Amino acid sequence: MQRFQAVVATFAASSPSAADDVVRPPAIVGPSIVVTFHELHELVTDVASALATAALPVVALALPLGVPQIAVLYGATITPSTLFVPIDEMQSIVRNRSLLRDAAATGLVCTPTSPLLAALRSELGGAVAVRLLTHALGDDIVLATWPSADMAPTWACDPDAMYVLYTSGSTGRPKGVIGSYAATWHRLDWMWATLPFGLGERVLRHTTLTFVDAIAEVFGTLCAGATLVLPSSTSVSFAPPVVADLAGFALSLRRFSVTRMTLVPSVLQLLLQMNLLPPSLRCVAVSGEPLHADLVATLFATLPSVQLLHLYGSTEVAGDATFWLTTTAAAPVPVGTAIGATKLRLVDASGVEITSDKTRGELYIGGPPLARGYVNMSDNEAHRFCTLHGERWFKTGDVAYFAEGLLYLCGRNDGYVKVSGVQVHVPAIESSARMYLGRHHRRWKVAIAPVASSESWHQLDTVVLCVGIDDEAVDTDALRHAVERAHPRVAMHVLRVPYAQFPETSSGKADPSQIPALFAQRSLPSWLRALLPTGGLASTGYTPSLVDPSLTLTELGLNSMAMAIVLHTLQTQHETTLRPVELADMTVAALQLLVQRKRRRVVSPDASAMKRARVTLRTDAVRWQVPVRKCIDASPRLAMTSTGEYIVVGSHDHTVLCTTADGQVVWRKELPDRVESSAAMTADRLVVGCYDGGVYCLEILTGSTLWVYFTQDQVKCSPVVVEEENAVVVGSHDHHVYGLALDSGACLFKLPFTKSVFSSPVYAAKVLYCASLAGEVRAYAWPSLRMHEAPTPLWQHTCTAPVFCSLRLGRYHDLLLVGCADASLYALSTTTGTPLWSYATTKPIFSAPSVATMSDGSEAAVFGSHDGVVRCVSMVDGTCIASVDLGCAVYASPATLPDRTTLMACVCTTNGHVYLWEPVVSSRATLLFHGAGDIFSSPLALKDGCIVVGTRGDVLLALSLPDNPHRNE
Repeated sequence: MQRFQAVVATFAASSPSAADDVVRPPAIVGPSIVVTFHELHELVTDVASALATAALPVVALALPLGVPQIAVLYGATITPSTLFVPIDEMQSIVRNRSLLRDAAATGLVCTPTSPLLAALRSELGGAVAVRLLTHALGDDIVLATWPSADMAPTWACDPDAMYVLYTSGSTGRPKGVIGSYAATWHRLDWMWATLPFGLGERVLRHTTLTFVDAIAEVFGTLCAGATLVLPSSTSVSFAPPVVADLAGFALSLRRFSVTRMTLVPSVLQLLLQMNLLPPSLRCVAVSGEPLHADLVATLFATLPSVQLLHLYGSTEVAGDATFWLTTTAAAPVPVGTAIGATKLRLVDASGVEITSDKTRGELYIGGPPLARGYVNMSDNEAHRFCTLHGERWFKTGDVAYFAEGLLYLCGRNDGYVKVSGVQVHVPAIESSARMYLGRHHRRWKVAIAPVASSESWHQLDTVVLCVGIDDEAVDTDALRHAVERAHPRVAMHVLRVPYAQFPETSSGKADPSQIPALFAQRSLPSWLRALLPTGGLASTGYTPSLVDPSLTLTELGLNSMAMAIVLHTLQTQHETTLRPVELADMTVAALQLLVQRKRRRVVSPDASAMKRARVTLRTDAVRWQVPVRKCIDASPRLAMTSTGEYIVVGSHDHTVLCTTADGQVVWRKELPDRVESSAAMTADRLVVGCYDGGVYCLEILTGSTLWVYFTQDQVKCSPVVVEEENAVVVGSHDHHVYGLALDSGACLFKLPFTKSVFSSPVYAAKVLYCASLAGEVRAYAWPSLRMHEAPTPLWQHTCTAPVFCSLRLGRYHDLLLVGCADASLYALSTTTGTPLWSYATTKPIFSAPSVATMSDGSEAAVFGSHDGVVRCVSMVDGTCIASVDLGCAVYASPATLPDRTTLMACVCTTNGHVYLWEPVVSSRATLLFHGAGDIFSSPLALKDGCIVVGTRGDVLLALSLPDNPHRNE
């Protein structure tokens, strides 16, 4: 620590006005960023002073890439008796909260809007104290602390302990590696001696802080007096800049004349393929994945004078233990020789040291780089650090051999493999998949294989779960989410094949070697590859075949590098900027629509006219419109307050929008992730779910957050307010239905289901009705619902397919309406759950029925189906009163118009058509509007003759009803 403190003191050797500060290079540069060493010294010492006052043995750092992150990292490093634990907020809150507990952290440095901070406040309440830590370049950084009843763990009191870095958790549990000051300084000291910095050198700062390479990237540069280059001026995203903004990333490399950078081979290949490496580059350090000889050859062909530093190591050995420095290609590529005083040893299966050339054995590493051990080390983990002949060694699990003084790697001996730079334990992932399948299905087979997603790609980047199953109801999305929860940093694709076609050897055993070929066949059709003809999806190696357009790109195996290419192509060729999370969740159909729309604007001689033509095809119908940055799938809701009426809707752009009834924007509230959930309203507040797993309660008039409750997975379900119980009920993809206190967000109860809950519950007469994607429909007596109890439902009915659409209750009949993916609408008895009647369509039902009163006083249900037909059926016996074929799938729920003498419904189709239909008056529907993009949002009918609907054309529309809806017939 003293060495790092001494270096920081040199930062302040000159004042801002001294001549020395003029000629000395800046510490940090980037777009709109210049930070001198003197300024950095002030930031670092302020942070260190505040952390020393807090006296925290372990403090977590959850900050995105930027100047504040660098200042806090250095400040924590020179604070006596304080270890830091980097946290990546792109990972789930559940995972990050478990890391805080495991590391015994009692403090968190983050931004005021950190989702992890919100989760801590929700869990610990007033026990969390928050104060301003520092203000760096306009960014407020806060320190949150909370009490602990336990003493600081022994390992945290080790004076040489510097940080805790958590591994990927490939075996199911992330391991906290305790890095030391001595090991870090050994690594830096070797680098300065082997590759001393020249005058004016600039080093790219881009590695995620949770990876050990970031330590050398930051301290190796600043402690040598060189300059760090930040590729972005913003400090809001935890996404790697090469993925989030490849064009901006490449521009920064050239603009700031980067001379050194550390890359994983897959990123190096990406930059080479797209010709984005800057000519100023002097040295490229490569580590984290196997390095292929042809990639080395391509690098030297592109930049003949560059030096390649090939590094090998792991978090347990301060990142790097061996190196190969070269300016020429070689095949195979060695990992070289030991760094500094590092010791290398090869051991055979019997534990005997290997001394002969080209004899393979497990690699042991000893000497200065070794970590102090693991946090809360189990017996199974303890064996990785062993003692041989009185010396401490780390067993890497890598198989290697020596040849002519150089070390070569040739695989693993323990089922691990590197996928996109992350150690993946294949048996552990297969075990997670087997556990899920065993709980939900009877007859299945599973095998796993890591693959390269493109024929031209050198690195393994995707884990394919191949499932042999004939069950049509298998939820591959739920399977992938279940496995990803246990292994969150692994890019995963579920490949379903018929049970009889499962890949096996002649002896009947699973044959993973066949999976890459099967994966390659799951290709995209030519019409989709043509969307991005100069790269993008076409470069990911897909070949033509039929693909369900409702699949997301993630479900098709989109990995981070392919994502970077697609984002870059969209930005540079189609003038479209997306966030990584938005692209990952985008369907094939949505991407096609987006690119077609943007391409149309590019080629049109009058782009603005084309936009007007699309949005106002029926100019007499549009009353007002409010643009949003991304599409709207949530349904608008009406809030009636003492000050007026407001319309609220969420969007894929992570915001909740509030407008007046005449379309004036009142506020926009940004949440951490996309919002597909439709809001539930009270007189003064609204409750909405978010993809980050949060349930947010906002004040209607201002959008201010009143409380947040975090579930353990995405919340797509629309909440339901139960005012009689002062509660809100909502389902989550974590397979639970939650009851929350409306005034505080406190959890009142948590009901487990077999699968995710997408359908909104319904409440009446002290009974709560819920449904899940497993087809479970249950009724619970409200008084039986308690937080720490598992109540027995009053009844349960199981449908043969998932229930997606929200439940509805009849007004005059004791029945519950359930739309099912088996293509039927069911009416269940509210008292017994017994089916009273059913109505079969020809395709799945996702459109929740709208219950309406006919002119004769009878009750009817109006609903759509994916077969394109809208039906009006009697609530008494399910008899079809009327139907109309709209020729396109109906996902949204119909809206029945108020104050009409005869029943009139507004119905939206997925291709963006808005229709009016009077079941008892006309056999045809009247087209009211189309042209603003696909519609999955359910329309909202207002009393003033206005229809409000969200679209995938990035706009919230208000449409006026015609005086005569049949004038076009």
